Amino acid sequence: MGLIDRLPTNMEGGGQVLHYERRNKTHEIILERSLKIDKSFIEGLGEDPVNDAIVRWIVDFAHTLGLKVTAEGVENERQVASLTAMRCDQAQGF
Repeated sequence: MGLIDRLPTNMEGGGQVLHYERRNKTHEIILERSLKIDKSFIEGLGEDPVNDAIVRWIVDFAHTLGLKVTAEGVENERQVASLTAMRCDQAQGF
């Protein structure tokens, strides 16, 4: 069984939602034709290598599924540079 098979999923609002816990907070990833990464992940870019790896995985996973990726809550050049290096398609907030 691969990692994707082990991720808990359910359906909400017509899109598939993946839930997982990071630092005692549950996050949702909504899968539709595009995927938005919540600002709670973007805030830590460039500061926490584990967070960076999670965001990179989300972007790569979404692209594998043929989805466009939008990062929400982008606030500085460091975040833009990180997201650009990860091939994120769009950024909101900067």
